[in-house]
Amino acid sequence: MSDIRKWLEEVRKLDADLLDAMGVQSKDHPKLGAVAAFPYIRSGKPYAAKFRTLDKRWSSSAGVSRGLYNEDDLGRLKDLPVVITEGEIDCLSVMQSGYERAVSLPDGWTADGEKRQCLLDAEDRLRQSPYVIVAGDNDEAGRSLPKAVANILAGHEVRYVTWPTGCKDANDVLVAY
Repeated sequence: MSDIRKWLEEVRKLDADLLDAMGVQSKDHPKLGAVAAFPYIRSGKPYAAKFRTLDKRWSSSAGVSRGLYNEDDLGRLKDLPVVITEGEIDCLSVMQSGYERAVSLPDGWTADGEKRQCLLDAEDRLRQSPYVIVAGDNDEAGRSLPKAVANILAGHEVRYVTWPTGCKDANDVLVAY
């Protein structure tokens, strides 16, 4: 088992079967070295990837504008809510915790909302859910995400998560509890 895979399973507490089902792999990136590769899939086919090191350095496929991570989930189980997270590991943590429809912003969120386009592109599909749950990070940027999503989805029910004390995001909760 590579150090990356071991880290995802033992430190981040992500299930090996889920990682396999989502196509997450350990790779040797030409600039970053050992990385976790998170494939971005549209209509069942990979079109891009995000690469992340253990020390949070990252890169993505060059020349490709990525949509939401796990965006194909928006087309299935439409009677269930959609959970929006700020990272691939958080998206996987939410899925492992039992929420079957989860997506992530490709590179987190910024307080100024400059990363709205992938949400705008997915607006019609997000509106097909009974409601949306925003599970942003417990930081300034993350706390501004629910309002941004509510503005984009005006008239659609938008809920948000408040993390337990000491937890910054979905993966912190998975690890702690």
